Amino acid sequence: MSEGGSAPSDDFNVMTARGLPRPEVAVVAGEMYLPKGGLLAVYALAGTTVNGRAMAPNDLILTDEAVLIDGQAVVVRLLS
Repeated sequence: MSEGGSAPSDDFNVMTARGLPRPEVAVVAGEMYLPKGGLLAVYALAGTTVNGRAMAPNDLILTDEAVLIDGQAVVVRLLS
């Protein structure tokens, strides 16, 4: 860690309003298909593709469509 800098964090927080359903959170390493339903937030931890679209580390995709993920990502499904 450099002087005045901060170390990377391994934390990932998901916060929603109390009245909403509890979000579903998964860590993907490899290939995973997620069906349509609710809002999906896909946060790339490393080079990843979502439905064939390249994501760099720290990129975020929000979608309400089904997705095929290949790589390393945190996925959050928010239901209404």
